[in-house]
Amino acid sequence: MADRHTLDKERADAPTPAALTRRCIDAHAHMELVTESEPDSKAVADLLELCASVGVDRVMQIGYSAEQSACGVKSDESLPGKVLAAVALKPNDAPVVDDLEADL
Repeated sequence: MADRHTLDKERADAPTPAALTRRCIDAHAHMELVTESEPDSKAVADLLELCASVGVDRVMQIGYSAEQSACGVKSDESLPGKVLAAVALKPNDAPVVDDLEADL
């Protein structure tokens, strides 16, 4: 099984799928892993355009840490109606956060 946290490996983009017959929402995305860019970047906007071209008109950006949750909120604010932010902290990560109260 590939290590999903290994971002230093080059990976080819997956082929663009055929368009869906109905509009839908991607209910679990980590756009920062795909674009390796800021949440309000052109790369994220381009990714969302590609999603829209195949019928996915909104993406739920999942936060798994305080930092990633803040990025999701920034995406939500900069791309209204296209991104929904889910703010979370993985329970397994809570014990390793230096200042949990500050992160919350």
